Amino acid sequence: PCIITDCGELSSDSNTWNINENDATSDVFPPFPEDWNIQPVDLDVLQICDVLNKIKESGNYFFSCKNYSCARRKYDKVLRYFEWYKSYHKNSKIDLNMLETIQTNTLLNLSTVHLKENNYKIAIELSEQVLNLDCNNGKALFRLGKAFGSLKNYEKAIKYYKQALDIFPDEKNILIELKKVKQAQKQYLVTEKKLYSKMFSS
Repeated sequence: PCIITDCGELSSDSNTWNINENDATSDVFPPFPEDWNIQPVDLDVLQICDVLNKIKESGNYFFSCKNYSCARRKYDKVLRYFEWYKSYHKNSKIDLNMLETIQTNTLLNLSTVHLKENNYKIAIELSEQVLNLDCNNGKALFRLGKAFGSLKNYEKAIKYYKQALDIFPDEKNILIELKKVKQAQKQYLVTEKKLYSKMFSS
């Protein structure tokens, strides 16, 4: 007779599945919170903040190494864990301000990653999410300026850089980027004028 000794069934103990991250960074949690052996009810705000910060720090490490794909994966993971915890407590009176600060910073970091990867439309979406949370977030406005400038939408880029300057009037990086995009717009208009001139003279 054929006797099956091991059908490959997973153990009921998720601790034996080896699904946790193991990349020598502070992130030692499963990629998806649903696979974690801890439930949202088991964590208070300080504990989940610690988890989110450890995952975010892992993303920061990979970003500093210019490993943008890994950084992006980590920042996406932070947002997954945030939504997992927030959705569980949506009807409770728990104070989520600390969590939302981490969410904002992670969205900004993720926007920067997408700028590095030339995913400008995604960077715009992420920065707009930040502005929905904080309409005076100068960092989000700066990233919008960068993204629209890269898409050659100079008017919008200038608009967002100027708004960022209203919040950070002495920030040199904003002044430098604003000058660059104004020069690019000027060159574009000169080129466009020459092009139309040739069209009508032919």
